[in-house]
Parts: sequence; C-alpha cells; structure tokens
Amino acid sequence: MRGLALLAWVSWEILALTALGVFTGWSIHRWLGGSLLLTLVFGVLGLSLAFYRIYLATKKLEKSE
Repeated sequence: MRGLALLAWVSWEILALTALGVFTGWSIHRWLGGSLLLTLVFGVLGLSLAFYRIYLATKKLEKSE
C-alpha cells in the first residue's frame, strides 16, 4: 500500500508541476504578449522542479529508513 501511495504522489507531482509550468507560460503568452516558446520553457521548468522534489523526497526516505 505504501508503494502505491508513493506512486500516486510521484504521478501527482509530475502532472501538477508540469501543468502549472505550462499554464504559467501560456498565461504570460496570452496576457503579456510574450513568446509562445515560454509555454515550453515553463513546462520544462515545472517538470524539472517535479523531479527535483521527488529526488529530495527519496533522499529523505532513504535517510529515515
């Protein structure tokens, strides 16, 4: 059960932070007239942040066990 919860959390982190990045980039493009390339850049930044948070969480889990 713990492994399934961890998988759900990892999936949520990747989906939510990538979607937040894409939405931020799209919003800047739409409202401020920025480049559409910002959508891709912010999406990749969101994905990178998700993987970094997952890395920190796994380090913390390994340390506690």
